[in-house]
Amino acid sequence: MISRRLKFLFPILLVALALLSSPRATIYSQEAKPQRSKTTEMVAMRDGVKLATDVYLPEGAGPWPVVLTRTPYNKAPMGAQFKQWTSNGYAYVVQDCRGRFASEGKYMPFMDDHLDGYDTVEWAAKQSWSNGKVGMIGASAMGITANQASIMAPPHLVAMYVMVAPASAYQHAIYTGGVFRKEMNEQWLKAQNATDVLNLTFQHYKDDGYVNIREGRLHWESVRVPVYNWGGWYDIFGQGNIDNFAGLQNRGGGIALGNQKLTMGPWAHGQVEEVKYPPNSALDQKEPLRWFDYWLKGAANGIMDEPPVKYYVMGDTTDPKAPGNEWRTAQSWPPPSKITSYFLQPNGKLSDAIVAEAKSSDGYQYDPKNPVPTIGGALLFGKKGPMDQRAIGERKDVLKF
Repeated sequence: MISRRLKFLFPILLVALALLSSPRATIYSQEAKPQRSKTTEMVAMRDGVKLATDVYLPEGAGPWPVVLTRTPYNKAPMGAQFKQWTSNGYAYVVQDCRGRFASEGKYMPFMDDHLDGYDTVEWAAKQSWSNGKVGMIGASAMGITANQASIMAPPHLVAMYVMVAPASAYQHAIYTGGVFRKEMNEQWLKAQNATDVLNLTFQHYKDDGYVNIREGRLHWESVRVPVYNWGGWYDIFGQGNIDNFAGLQNRGGGIALGNQKLTMGPWAHGQVEEVKYPPNSALDQKEPLRWFDYWLKGAANGIMDEPPVKYYVMGDTTDPKAPGNEWRTAQSWPPPSKITSYFLQPNGKLSDAIVAEAKSSDGYQYDPKNPVPTIGGALLFGKKGPMDQRAIGERKDVLKF
């Protein structure tokens, strides 16, 4: 599903147990130092349910700052990443979410992670090997669990690095535009052995408040930590990273206010299929370490002196002289821009002029037994990213302007 040419820091994405990547990314880990073996704790939550938690420590006496990931995808494979943290002076902690793999309890996707995340952060901060400073990192589902913990404002949570995660469960993940995301939700829940959740999902087809605990947009004022949001233009949750950055930057509590960062690149929730962007589209993989070094260790590495927004402007990948395909920075989102409106015209035309005719219409006949297929785009399963749409354009049930 995703390129495996490199070994990465980033946590695993969804059911693929593969890592977010971009071509020719660099690896930042230092020369490996001797490592302690893993220990596993059954950490009790406030209701007595115990969650399986793996702890990896650097060699030496400590204490150390902690990097924490909470996952519904099995903590065991994620242990392969521990040297990236322990060799740089961090305790690395990874936990199975409630009801998943070695953890106790009933699994209700993302509905308990605000409380369990809070309890786990505070547990980690109080251990003898911890200096009391905890950072959370995660991509996709693991990014969601981090965001969920942050809305409860755990006192010892200091910073987060969140990749490809939504700001609204309802709008970005379940009922985008009011329409059920069948492709994404049904296949994902099946892979999680949680299809029983579908009945609840269908019962709350209206935005009736049932998933409010997962609506980050309703809790920005409660978040009190700096968050580095990392997203992709073709990602299923791309708008979520943008919304979370803007919301926390302008409405966050405590030091969250004004201390956010956002990076948006030409990436999808997995491998982009047809269009290959130039090597400069790769993001230096040092960013998570720089982020946590600054906030958890007080390193003067200049990361907060840089513009808070970094975004990739995409261009024609077949023409090296074409504009775009470059990184730009901004002080806020959206960057200063000129908005141009285009209007549908008769005979399939598009113009920046308002249509002159008082009344005009075009129509087509829709056959629900032969729906227009989705080719590429922001998908979780199936081929992703920009793809050739000419086959669809020849159909009689598609209008083109």
